[in-house]
Amino acid sequence: MKNRKEQVQKFLGNKSALIFTESSTDRKAVRKLLIDLGMRSISVESCATLEEAKVHMATLNIDVFISSYELGFDLVEEHILRFPDRSDYFCFLISDKNSMALAA
Repeated sequence: MKNRKEQVQKFLGNKSALIFTESSTDRKAVRKLLIDLGMRSISVESCATLEEAKVHMATLNIDVFISSYELGFDLVEEHILRFPDRSDYFCFLISDKNSMALAA
């Protein structure tokens, strides 16, 4: 198990992330999770508005994009277009609702 933890830490250690959600609690929780998993705190950006997210997306090399489902869906396409090689770049959408339609 220790080997797996080290692999995750090594993988995330050189990645950068953008967290985009209106909830400051969610931003803090996701940020802490990423840092606990091995990402450097200086490499984790967060924002609450679409304007901020677009600026970060356009100016920074964001490896991991994490957003609330309702806010960031359009930015996922922008991230994919900017970084078409998806082997090193990731997007995650987080939903507040427990909806089977969102999971489909």
